[in-house]
Amino acid sequence: MQVVSGRNAAAQFDRIVAKEVAGKRGLHAWDALLRAHATLLRQLETELESKTGRALADYDVLAQLGVLVVRCG
Repeated sequence: MQVVSGRNAAAQFDRIVAKEVAGKRGLHAWDALLRAHATLLRQLETELESKTGRALADYDVLAQLGVLVVRCG
């Protein structure tokens, strides 16, 4: 996977938005949703790790393994 520098990533994002989001309709709502989601995940991660010593990613893996066990029997 190619890593794009911050400046290039911002320019690429601007080009995609200009092409795909006519008049930037809904862009502010989308931005607010992404920021709220990131804030919530940071808060959940911090609280979970302080109470259990495990990261959110640990629980994600355990949950996926649990689903796999149920499906495969």
